[in-house]
Amino acid sequence: MQFELTPLGERSRVEVILSTGFGGGSLKGSFSKIYGSFDFSVESPSLSKGEALMDARSLRFGYGKINQDAHKTDWLDSARFPKVAFRMNGLKNTNWTGKVLQADAHGSLSLKGQVAEISFPVNIRYLRQGRRKFDGKHGDVLVIEGILSFNRADFELNRGKMLGEIMNRISVGVTVFGCSDRVRPLLPSALFDRN
Repeated sequence: MQFELTPLGERSRVEVILSTGFGGGSLKGSFSKIYGSFDFSVESPSLSKGEALMDARSLRFGYGKINQDAHKTDWLDSARFPKVAFRMNGLKNTNWTGKVLQADAHGSLSLKGQVAEISFPVNIRYLRQGRRKFDGKHGDVLVIEGILSFNRADFELNRGKMLGEIMNRISVGVTVFGCSDRVRPLLPSALFDRN
């Protein structure tokens, strides 16, 4: 089933966490424009595919100077590279624990003209008929949560500079809400399977 990110986009959050060299602190920013779609099947989750796109120009840290610096050519260069994309090719190590699917999302991250293969753990909640609760419309909801990390040098983000101020490892916390205009039929229950 197809799940679109745009209708519930205001609920989605992609947060960038930069660890700093001063006092063990961190800087947190987030993208305000997230869109894309995922194909997901409860019966065959490993075949799931999709993409989440972020408008690089929408990344904000809450501090004027940091917001400006983040978009300069040595960091995101968002004027030349306005999109950040995660393309999921599938889920591996899938395991349903109650109503939550735990898995490893495999795919590629495109950032600042560079592409790298990545894998990170995710929790996926499938909310059958859950869309009405969020926007009053008919359909199912898919919530994908996870944390990925990468070295900024892998994407030429101010490579080798400011290592005393901003650490090399960048973490990204992801919570995206996808919705469908369809409702998945109920699955057969083991309660009724009495052979």
